Amino acid sequence: MKKYFSLVLLVVFILPEMAAGGTSIFGFGPRLIGSYRNSYSISALGRGGFEMSFIDSLGINQLNYALWTKLERTSISVSFNYSGITTVSDQAHVYNADAGFTGGFLTLPLIRQKLVVGLGLIPRYVNNTGIKILNIGPDANASQEIKTKGNLSEAALVGSFSPRPHLSLALDVGYDFGMITDVSSILYDNTVFADIHIQDEYQMRGANFGLSGFYEFGEKYSFGVKYKSPTHITVHQERKSSNLPAAIKQSRDIDLPSLFALGLGYKISPLWQTGMDCIYQNWKGSYAVDDEKVEQIRDSYRIGLGFEKSPVEKRFLPVLQNLSWRGGLFFSQLNVTANDNPVYEYGLTAGLSLPIRKHRNRIDLALEFGQRGDKKSTFLSEKFFGISLSLLSSEQWFVREKR
Repeated sequence: MKKYFSLVLLVVFILPEMAAGGTSIFGFGPRLIGSYRNSYSISALGRGGFEMSFIDSLGINQLNYALWTKLERTSISVSFNYSGITTVSDQAHVYNADAGFTGGFLTLPLIRQKLVVGLGLIPRYVNNTGIKILNIGPDANASQEIKTKGNLSEAALVGSFSPRPHLSLALDVGYDFGMITDVSSILYDNTVFADIHIQDEYQMRGANFGLSGFYEFGEKYSFGVKYKSPTHITVHQERKSSNLPAAIKQSRDIDLPSLFALGLGYKISPLWQTGMDCIYQNWKGSYAVDDEKVEQIRDSYRIGLGFEKSPVEKRFLPVLQNLSWRGGLFFSQLNVTANDNPVYEYGLTAGLSLPIRKHRNRIDLALEFGQRGDKKSTFLSEKFFGISLSLLSSEQWFVREKR
């Protein structure tokens, strides 16, 4: 399996011509389900991923649901992202871009600062990658295209409760679903030979649950923690091809790992906050396909540090003083290996919020720049950037005062 995965990467270096793109090549390979996307709000992305213990009375926290008790009104958020990736090796320099939906949430504070329920939809694993291999076959008269597209998303139902003023707890139930399509084509230069197209469709279903907590130590320090259970995914595969008399169908199982996250926050002043988050997933010990471990998998972790300056809450101020400013950095180890070596990722982030209509609505923007892999150890590296946008609306609906 390691040799096959390394061969796929080597082919990209020697004879590459991207057929499709947009997600990391490190998430592309046999028995993998795509690039994992951390479920941060757009404001947290601007802070390098610092979200587990960050209090925001308007923004919907997409990682620590216990912080939903800080939401004062019924809130809706919708997020989008545009990203570009430059893949570099000694033999190739390829650029790809992608854009899409990254999450949507609705929260309903039933009792203000006491009981909040809501739901969300988040793409977890994303595929939009392809390679084109030229001059294959005995006479070098054919090319091969390999494309993968689709995602595995999660629909979450959440309940958040605050038994004490400085303590909040949350329970979420998630349902994972999606479809990934792989297309492999052999294209001949000579019309004497018929092209070959094979399409595999993988429909996936599974469920999980999560627990979240948040606690404030005095007026300056805060702590957040989260656990997400493993997910057992049932996969229904259907293979179609003009070269097959009928579609071939089979089922298999995939076990996805649990997630542990914790974060620390520090309030420097009424306007300044800083802190860090750490996320860990036991991929090597948990990820399996039909109860078989996958060799190129490795445990993953991500550390993010960031800060935010909030606006002064006064009327009739200049636009720049009404903005929230953010910055941060991150370092992570991906859940795959390349050339039997770990793949590291690091980068810088920045962001801002523009309040609209008396601070009840806002637009969040985030930028990130970073690198994955190293040519010496993993054969290739990726330089990437992302532009993320979130629209948030907060209205006084269905809210009761706490008693």
